Amino acid sequence: MSEAQEFYLRQVAISAQAASDSSLANQRDKHLRSQAAWQALADRAGKTAAAKAANEIEKKLTEANVSTPLGDGHSLP
Repeated sequence: MSEAQEFYLRQVAISAQAASDSSLANQRDKHLRSQAAWQALADRAGKTAAAKAANEIEKKLTEANVSTPLGDGHSLP
């Protein structure tokens, strides 16, 4: 997990706690929207990290001239 994703997830928890502690509906709604935004950022960071890892593996396989199926009917050169 990247540092950015860890930060985003900490913000998710903080926003969730703030929403839980809010006594006014508009404050609670604001914190819930904040929680959703931070969660979206964390999800995006996770997908980005996974894609980077997959690209790095594919690059190493290509550099090693290893042919392996990609699961979509294609193979690496």
